Amino acid sequence: MLFKKLKLSLLITVAFLKREKKIVFFSSVAGIALFFLVIKVFPYLHRTKMTQKIGMVGNYNFNDLPLSILTLASISLVKIDEDGTFLPSLASKWEVSEDGKTYLFYLADNIYWQDGKEITADEIKYDLPEVKNEVINKKTLKFTLKEPFTPFPTLLSHPVFKKDYLGAGKYQIKKIEKNGSFINKIFLTGPDKNLFFKFYPTQTTAFLAFKLGEIDELPSFYQN
Repeated sequence: MLFKKLKLSLLITVAFLKREKKIVFFSSVAGIALFFLVIKVFPYLHRTKMTQKIGMVGNYNFNDLPLSILTLASISLVKIDEDGTFLPSLASKWEVSEDGKTYLFYLADNIYWQDGKEITADEIKYDLPEVKNEVINKKTLKFTLKEPFTPFPTLLSHPVFKKDYLGAGKYQIKKIEKNGSFINKIFLTGPDKNLFFKFYPTQTTAFLAFKLGEIDELPSFYQN
């Protein structure tokens, strides 16, 4: 009796597999593919980004923050190499008039703010005394000086931002906390880790915070 039941069950199973072999085949393939996908993706599902806590010494507002911080969150019109050479950044190239008083900067293509919008010339703001700033078109900026000034591009090496501290760098400023008019904390998020900067009034208080584990690093605040 038991043998007959087993035989009947086997016959039914074989008949089902023959009739539905395409479904069984594709289900098996899908199951195997899903298995390997889960193995590959699972390590990333519960990964928590590391937060690097950095101490800085000094009183700063946003515009005079050390460049070591600002360049993480955005880029400038031009950048300066270690040997003092001017290099393209937001601007792909520039021209100087023969009298050295007029500069034309041409924005590079496909450079975007952190909100996904392409950067245009009218959004580049540099408040420079005795320098006339004109937008020629969405890709061209004109600066007119009263007198020639050869190192003028140096003044355009400060990273630019739009509203709500949106930049064009690797890290995005998510939150700024102030103590009065000065910045107390800055939180930045990045693709592989987050950065937390805490500002201290003196080296003594910063070093104490480092010893207590409040911060992980204490780089020289003289390094801009």
